[in-house]
This record gives sequence, C-alpha cells and structure tokens, in this order.
Amino acid sequence: MSVFANEVAQQPFYLTAGDSQAPMMVTLTVSVGIAPLALTSDLDHSQAVAVAQADQALYAAKEAGRNRVVAHWQP
Repeated sequence: MSVFANEVAQQPFYLTAGDSQAPMMVTLTVSVGIAPLALTSDLDHSQAVAVAQADQALYAAKEAGRNRVVAHWQP
C-alpha cells in the first residue's frame, strides 16, 4: 500500500443524512493509476495514450487489493 493511500484511509470522514441525524464515520480508500505523458507533435494522441495507460494502471491497483497507487511502467 502506498503512503498516499494509507494516509487517505487513516483520515476520518463523516457523513450526515440530515440535520437531525448524528454524523456517521466511514472509511475511505483510494486507488490511483498513473502514466507518463509523452510530449509529441500529436498531443491529442499522446493524451489519449496516457489516459488509457493510467486507466489500465487503475484497474491493476484495484485488482491488487485496492487502496494503492500503481504506475503504468511498474511490473
């Protein structure tokens, strides 16, 4: 688990359904996928590739147990 994801999971987060109800504490976790952006002459294509790679990394993070950060270039 990454330090970033661990920090998010340790922070209390409170939800309220209305004024008359007491706040309920819930645990939040975060999965993040990141990828590099290649600066090429076709920036639109480079952005599309980076988004697709980050999406693949996000699903890899979720598959690996969630609550983590995965970079596209990591095995």
